Amino acid sequence: MNSMNCERKGIALFIILCFMLLFVIIATSFMFISSSEIKMVRKQNNSTKAFYIAEGGLERARYDLWKDINWQDGEINGTNYIKTDLDSDGFYLLNYNTLTRTSLGGEFIIRLKDIEGSSYIIWVKSKGSYDDAVRLLRRTALRTSL
Repeated sequence: MNSMNCERKGIALFIILCFMLLFVIIATSFMFISSSEIKMVRKQNNSTKAFYIAEGGLERARYDLWKDINWQDGEINGTNYIKTDLDSDGFYLLNYNTLTRTSLGGEFIIRLKDIEGSSYIIWVKSKGSYDDAVRLLRRTALRTSL
């Protein structure tokens, strides 16, 4: 009879250990899934912040272009632009201290490009960055307050 009790205790212990192993596997997989989800949400959040930083830089440049009556003097509303600093698309740098920090903690870089055949409209490209996320926007702007 004693060997029967030992056998039952051994089976019960084995079943409990199997359930514990199963729960550990489930808990570990849940932790990995949660960690992955958190990384995706953080990446999306950084990308959204980079978009709004780029949008803010774009609007600042559009406002400065609209306010400046004599944009051909080498500066736009008090900010120098550098026609010799061209990127691969032919946009030149509007030098807001090269990188401008925002209230969100990110930075934007503004570049400009003339539209052929138009003396009042210009392309504006804004590159917003936050942590590892970068967003690029491109719009047109008026170069003078008519």
